[in-house]
Amino acid sequence: MPRTARCPLEPGFYHLTTRGNREERIFLTGRDRTTFCGLVEKAAAPETFLVRAYCLMSTHYHLLVETETAELSAPMRDVNGIYARWFNKEHGLRGRLFEERFHSEHVEDDQHLLEVLRYLALNPVRAGLVLTPTRWQWGSFAAVMGHMRAPSFLDVRWTLRLFSNDVSDAKRQFSNFVKDAPDKLMS
Repeated sequence: MPRTARCPLEPGFYHLTTRGNREERIFLTGRDRTTFCGLVEKAAAPETFLVRAYCLMSTHYHLLVETETAELSAPMRDVNGIYARWFNKEHGLRGRLFEERFHSEHVEDDQHLLEVLRYLALNPVRAGLVLTPTRWQWGSFAAVMGHMRAPSFLDVRWTLRLFSNDVSDAKRQFSNFVKDAPDKLMS
């Protein structure tokens, strides 16, 4: 049975997620995550999408992307498809890795954009993987805060400019924004 066509997207920001089939792990090792980041780097392009934030968990991942063309299906098909084939070969597995193609949520306004940034930063903390978001090396928050080297697909200055033109002040404001998260943050 053919897949149903996606609703047409519009240019803007999107919070993209993909979960493992049956909520199984999609990243078993650091090499898995590094390989995935390499695929995101190859797919990212100004005309396709710019990765503004990311968080790689064990059973799923998040990407905050900006697109001028709203053409996300082809690059996401490449990222997920190539990664799934590589992962299965690498770990001697067969079958579906991902539950679905990918989920996209249009980011409606500036406040929503900031909330997605905060959600991605806090995801590993709320999952009990680290005590602070700067300790999670598989997400953009630590790179933006200068605790690790940013992958080439991530422009940390873009995030900092949302808070201030002064780098130190921007880091302080972003850190405080993440720390001041409400108890319930996005579902």
